[in-house]
Amino acid sequence: MANEKDKTFADFESDIITGLMSGKPLGGTEGVLTGLIKHVIEKSMNAELREHLELEANNPDALPNKRNGRANKKVNTDFGPTEISPSRDRMGTYESAIVGKWQHDLAPNMSQQILSLYARGNSYQDISNHLHEMFGHVISPASITGIVNEVWDDVQAWQKRALQTCYVAVFMDAIHFNIRLEGKSTSVATYLFYGVDVHGYRDILSMYTGRGAESTSQWSVLLADLKERGAEDIKVFIADGLPGLVDAVGTYFPASRFQRCIVHKVRNSVVGVDFKDRREVCKDLRSVYTAMDEDGAVEALKAFELKWDKYPHVVRLWQKDWTELMVFMSFGPQMRRLIYTTNALENVNRHLRKATKSKGSWPSTKSLMIQVYLTLQATKPAWAKTVRNFAAVQRELMEEYGEEYTKYLEC
Repeated sequence: MANEKDKTFADFESDIITGLMSGKPLGGTEGVLTGLIKHVIEKSMNAELREHLELEANNPDALPNKRNGRANKKVNTDFGPTEISPSRDRMGTYESAIVGKWQHDLAPNMSQQILSLYARGNSYQDISNHLHEMFGHVISPASITGIVNEVWDDVQAWQKRALQTCYVAVFMDAIHFNIRLEGKSTSVATYLFYGVDVHGYRDILSMYTGRGAESTSQWSVLLADLKERGAEDIKVFIADGLPGLVDAVGTYFPASRFQRCIVHKVRNSVVGVDFKDRREVCKDLRSVYTAMDEDGAVEALKAFELKWDKYPHVVRLWQKDWTELMVFMSFGPQMRRLIYTTNALENVNRHLRKATKSKGSWPSTKSLMIQVYLTLQATKPAWAKTVRNFAAVQRELMEEYGEEYTKYLEC
């Protein structure tokens, strides 16, 4: 059997095949690839040192230098930890670009794996255990915390990025999480703006965690932030019925329309309705918001009032917010389908809840925002899709807004 230093790639290939057939893993201390990885790293560093010594030998100003034994070092790779013994030089002028003097991590994907696991709701300890089981790496929860916290600069840059001038629709909603403040678990709201641009592309425009429950004052701050970052013309805002939100939108985007979520209104309408009547009540309310136009919706609500006189509170609930509920009626059927509900943003929230359901609370607002940011990035393929059949929506927008819409298409 060839000595380790005299092995050829054919020898390593034979060892790898034999090892795999006997059930050995690819990576880790006993992994079949460990010897080959060690061989390649050491050979590469030896070639690097040889070139360095040759350059110094040709430099009349350099002191005489030569090889001076070997140093032992453990490095982490994508296939687990590997012990290497690279050559040293006597004068100490050689610094490897392959494995730096203080470098121990040659696994470029390790940080991404850690962030991916964190985005899916794993705790620091869970991630540490997982990496040890899969790759043989022993990475402490404290080290993992440091890697995760390095994302904070990315979060802040993402929050401050420039926005487009015009958005066809912007959905607003808040999702609540628990963080630990002064030793107590406290519920806080994370605010989300989810926009559709003039070409039908979806994007999360803003994500921010405030202090305490959802509030109009916090929404106002974030609306101002949208404007400061370049969003000037938002055709329609869609949101639930937080008191004062309509006025807040009007303050910063006076030309925008505000559509109150129909699905939330229907959901609230069945409160106080007998269980046996709920299905039929919802069916009759559907005739209100699927009418051909607002006049038809008015007639449908009158018919509902006559039929369900035992539930006058339902009619009052719709009459109270009638103006905001009927905004979508001024558009064509494709645009109506896009803006009548905040369900698109609810789907984003569903991904966040799925990733965070196993966590009781976060130690700080910062750690929560990192979690939400990473989860949003990990689930982007699911929520960043273009609006289906958006060409039909565009035709309706051209009819409704004319040049006030088409001027953005020419940019």
